[in-house]
Amino acid sequence: MTDKPKTGWEKYQHGLSIFTTLVGIAGIIYAFTTFIDYRIKTVVQDENYVRRIAAEVRPSVIFNGNGVILVDQGAMRYLNAVKILDYQPEQPWTNVPLRILVSPKQFLSFAPLLTPLDPTVSGSDVERTNQFDFVYTIGTGMMSTWVPPAPPPFPKFRLEILQ
Repeated sequence: MTDKPKTGWEKYQHGLSIFTTLVGIAGIIYAFTTFIDYRIKTVVQDENYVRRIAAEVRPSVIFNGNGVILVDQGAMRYLNAVKILDYQPEQPWTNVPLRILVSPKQFLSFAPLLTPLDPTVSGSDVERTNQFDFVYTIGTGMMSTWVPPAPPPFPKFRLEILQ
């Protein structure tokens, strides 16, 4: 039996089939990675997922100077209460609290981070009063957006649990 010499198409058939197979495998890999990227993007852009992650990573609560909880971003599961103890004696018309009591449900190694969200409040000092509770002493800022005779708004604060 003698082999006929390959002519034209037959010369390149083996190499072309290998090339076609490699292109097909590359296409399948590209399609798979594109699908995975799409799935990750849809999960990460899901608002409920982002809220869950934020509550786990950096739980916080936003409250006003009257002690009303405005937004709970996962911190209230660590806290019993956030109470306003008293207001600034020299400026009672500002509605800026003088002392805020934070009562956690369990021992926290670090004091929660209290951040004022209004320009009427400048900063705070914190001290641990007993095994669990923290008391923040608030300072007042130089700016005021209050115009009489309307009642002054209560300033807002963010309290972040540091873990």
